[in-house]
Amino acid sequence: MIALDLEQAASSALYLDIHHVDFKDDGALRVCALLGDGWYEGEVMIEVGDQVNVTLADLYLDETAIRPLLQRIGRDALEQAVGEAVSRMKFAVDGGMRGRRPSAPRIVAYHLGGRTHTLSRIPVGVGPRKPRIPRRGCSQKAV
Repeated sequence: MIALDLEQAASSALYLDIHHVDFKDDGALRVCALLGDGWYEGEVMIEVGDQVNVTLADLYLDETAIRPLLQRIGRDALEQAVGEAVSRMKFAVDGGMRGRRPSAPRIVAYHLGGRTHTLSRIPVGVGPRKPRIPRRGCSQKAV
C-alpha cells in the first residue's frame, strides 16, 4: 500500500493498494488496485505505456459511491496523482523458465519511495539430491 501525493489537505489520506500487475499485448503495464481515502474504497486500473491511462471502475459501476471522493479531490487531480505514482514505480519481473518449459514473464514486486512491495511469492524449485561424498577424517587408517 502506498500513500498518494496530493497538494490538497483534505486528501492527505489517499492510498493505492496494488493487487495485480501484468503486461498487455502491446508491452504496456496494466496495474489493478484499490484506491481509497478512509471514506471511499474502489477499484482502479492504470495502464502505463506510451501514455498513462487511469480508469476508475465506479465511474461505470456505481457513480454515487465515488462522487463524494471526486467532490473532495477532483477527478483530474485524482487521476494525475495515481498516474504519476505508478509511473515512478520500478517493477520486478520473474519469468522465462518454469522448470524446463518457457513461461510468460510476470510482475512479482514493485519499488517506490525506498520500499519494495511484494505482489506474490516466487515459486522455488528444488533440484535433484546430490550424491553424498564420504568424509575423510583422522579416524580412518591410511592403507
